Amino acid sequence: MGWRVLHDDGGGITARSLEYFHRHIHRLGRVLEVNLNRDALFGMEIRGTEGIMLLSGCSCGYNGEGPRGSIEVLRALGVDDAESRVFSARHIRFDLRDGRRPRPLVPPPQGGPAKGDPRSSWEGSRNG
Repeated sequence: MGWRVLHDDGGGITARSLEYFHRHIHRLGRVLEVNLNRDALFGMEIRGTEGIMLLSGCSCGYNGEGPRGSIEVLRALGVDDAESRVFSARHIRFDLRDGRRPRPLVPPPQGGPAKGDPRSSWEGSRNG
């Protein structure tokens, strides 16, 4: 198989980007790097050994839904210490080749995550 370019629908809806991430992340192989760019149409770029994933509903540089989605993705990848940077920086790069051990990523059960599953949305991390 060749290198893959995976992307959500480009609508900028965080819940859709998170659903896409959880449904397809296993297709990237080992995740090597995550880039966030507040000014890009696809604000999150996840690079793996088998391809790249672009997410339009994840972002950085402000306190809102997009950065909260980015934090959920980063936590799923084993990055637990990024919150302050995600809310404040306009561009961020996370290098996961440095020995960080991402959590195992497996495809969700048939039909997607169950209601209440933390992979189903970012609602568990929302304030208010």
